[in-house]
Amino acid sequence: MSETPLTPEQVHAAEVNALHHNYLQRILTGVDDLDNVLADGNLDETISARVGRLAAQGNELARFVRFGLDLIQRNHCELAQAGDEARAKAVEQTEEPYLHPMTDAVEGSTDTPAQSLGDA
Repeated sequence: MSETPLTPEQVHAAEVNALHHNYLQRILTGVDDLDNVLADGNLDETISARVGRLAAQGNELARFVRFGLDLIQRNHCELAQAGDEARAKAVEQTEEPYLHPMTDAVEGSTDTPAQSLGDA
């Protein structure tokens, strides 16, 4: 991580910001995720978040790249990590009702939430 870790308030602000990106920002984040996958990185992780993680593990190249990114935006990698985490949580909340059967469904019904909505 950079010399000054993010405060809880900064993490929260970065998470909120990431969840309110406009259309172009979401496309750019998707391209960033794709570039990271093409570089053999984790799916749905931005390159900046990956650089931050690797720099924290002591990778010299990542530390150099993080330094350059911090010149453009202070704590860039940490802000990217907070954004990645917020987007992951949002996807999990969206998918959660469809991953587990409805507990208050009519007895004997095998309908999933999607089937109840007529999507299946």
